[in-house]
Amino acid sequence: MRFLRFFLLAVVLLASPLPIRAADSTRADLVAAILREDVDQQLELIKKLADTDEPIVTQVLAAWRLSEVYLYEQDDKKIPFLLDPQLNSDGEAKGLRIVDGSVLNDAEGKPIWFASFDLTPADNNSKLRIAIKATLDFFSLSDANPKVRRDATIKLGQAQNLEYIPNFEAKLKKETDTETIRALKEAVALTQLTDEKKETRIAALKQLGVLRSINSMNFLEDFLKKTKEETKTDRADERKQAE
Repeated sequence: MRFLRFFLLAVVLLASPLPIRAADSTRADLVAAILREDVDQQLELIKKLADTDEPIVTQVLAAWRLSEVYLYEQDDKKIPFLLDPQLNSDGEAKGLRIVDGSVLNDAEGKPIWFASFDLTPADNNSKLRIAIKATLDFFSLSDANPKVRRDATIKLGQAQNLEYIPNFEAKLKKETDTETIRALKEAVALTQLTDEKKETRIAALKQLGVLRSINSMNFLEDFLKKTKEETKTDRADERKQAE
């Protein structure tokens, strides 16, 4: 199983080589997210990465989610790295530092070769894996193909996760494609149907009406059904209080 996952990661890396000059701040955020011991801080850093356009983000996060980001301790410091897809005759691979893409060397400046049994994966609990998946999905909103951006937006909007709204609104400020802009507005409104504030839910309902959103029909049916049930409950409570 480990060999299969390594093989799949190697294919990805060969198809999209690890960028050597990605933005330093992006690499720093990736390293910080991997090394932080506080899960909440890790989650915040992972969410922040959704706003970047660096290909290294998808490469590292996808690897991390599959337990293919590793840690090497050197001079009392933990260094996150990925494996170079190129293997030597013994089936060993060099380590590529996530912080700058350089080869991981020993104290004498020679490349360190890693065998599969030498590897220590970075922690990735279920919370982190869920956050990583969401960030990878949001990364699709920066795809060069507007249809990919639109489809990714529709998918994320259907999750109705209120934490996604800031991401949608941030993308709205940059988006230029008409269909994707519509999808982003729809995603915001669809998500706001789950807001605790009644006025927000009403405004969202009106927005979906203006957009004539077909994608939201099933969600609107559920919303109306739930609203009717809540209304019946409220009226029943009022009658009890009146008695």
